[in-house]
Amino acid sequence: MRWWRWTVQEARNARAAVLSALREPGEERVRAIQALKAAAAALAAWAVAGWWWQAPMAMMAPWSAVLLVRATVYQSVRCAGQQFLAIALGTVAAAGAGTLTGGTLTAMMIALPLTALAGSHPKFGEYGLSAAATAVFVLTYGRYSGVDIGHRLVESLVGSVIGIAVNAFVLPPLDLSRVEQSLTHVRRRTAELLATIAEGVGRDHGTPAVRQWHEESRRLGSALTALRDARQFSGESCRMNPAVLVHGGHGTLPAPWWDEHWERLAEHVRALTGTLVHVGGDTCPAPPPRAVAELAEVLAAASRLCAREPVSAEEPDPYHCHGYEGVRRTAWEAHARLTGYATGTGPDCARAAIVGALSAHTRHLLEELDRARLRAPELRTPGRRSARRRGRAPGVRRGRSSSPARTSRTPSRPWSSPTPTAGSCGAVQPCRPAVPTSPAPAG
Repeated sequence: MRWWRWTVQEARNARAAVLSALREPGEERVRAIQALKAAAAALAAWAVAGWWWQAPMAMMAPWSAVLLVRATVYQSVRCAGQQFLAIALGTVAAAGAGTLTGGTLTAMMIALPLTALAGSHPKFGEYGLSAAATAVFVLTYGRYSGVDIGHRLVESLVGSVIGIAVNAFVLPPLDLSRVEQSLTHVRRRTAELLATIAEGVGRDHGTPAVRQWHEESRRLGSALTALRDARQFSGESCRMNPAVLVHGGHGTLPAPWWDEHWERLAEHVRALTGTLVHVGGDTCPAPPPRAVAELAEVLAAASRLCAREPVSAEEPDPYHCHGYEGVRRTAWEAHARLTGYATGTGPDCARAAIVGALSAHTRHLLEELDRARLRAPELRTPGRRSARRRGRAPGVRRGRSSSPARTSRTPSRPWSSPTPTAGSCGAVQPCRPAVPTSPAPAG
């Protein structure tokens, strides 16, 4: 009965997808629209090539049209060239083999290996198999004259033009929300991880939970990779898109600076958890309980600040509300108290070194959050229509910020404390580190 349960589950999933497409915009609705557009393109291509023109092999037109209704207009244009070259290769190879041998079976033995091998070239992309498929169609049709070859190519060209036109001018696909969704996902995971560490840092030294925190901080890299992919896809959806070129689109992408901001935050969290993994052993003793309490307070406040970070210009600005400034002040005050435990001599040298490393990592974390607070007004300023047309955030040039001084991907570090290794806690030197003074929180 396993197959029956599988069938029932698939039917329920299909029903849920249909209802989701009808009720609200999302991936299901986009897929449904693209499927209907592909069917409409195929019908239009058949009407032109088969009904109106009465081409001898009219099925080449709808076949080309349905394959070119892609996720973006740019993909349709780019893939049209690949598909046309593959079809031309298959047509010419089949005609040559058929003319040379005079038999269908023998011609297939010659043409199919050649077209399948040539179609595997990376330049053809995913349309390489179209060369072999076209060769099969031409050989089974049985006509190889020059006029017939021209018919195959024109039929394919008609279908390609219709497929591109339908995809570009009938509800052109434009996805500007994927970047915001990915940023929201990264923000949520980072804030949750900081909250989890703040809750358990006082009792989980040297336990598997700490190693789990470090693994989770490393897995933030996959979320950041998905963010980069989402930005690439959203930028591609704006290229050659009439909705952007004519009407300016329906919104703007968040500035690329936010991607770098969350990458730096993830690096600081990963460095922090890497230090905590080695705390609690014989060579790396745990910090004093009061220092751990201050660390927990810093991380809890940083978690709340991360959760309030904006991911789009449409979100309310959290930086000028009283609640945000109160949390920020709490974080810096707790960090100042934590830094006070980063001194010691004799037996306390190792403990002071560990506290110094934790203080450095949390300082970098808070500094990055402050950097976002200072840059937010600049990055949220409405821009010109030309910026919207290019699908980029207003005021941000391609690959760089609009500020005259470019921001480095790695924030400035007044002092650094290397992460101690399992073998030696004395890697953090000297025993009396030059502890920086935390900046006074903005009142």
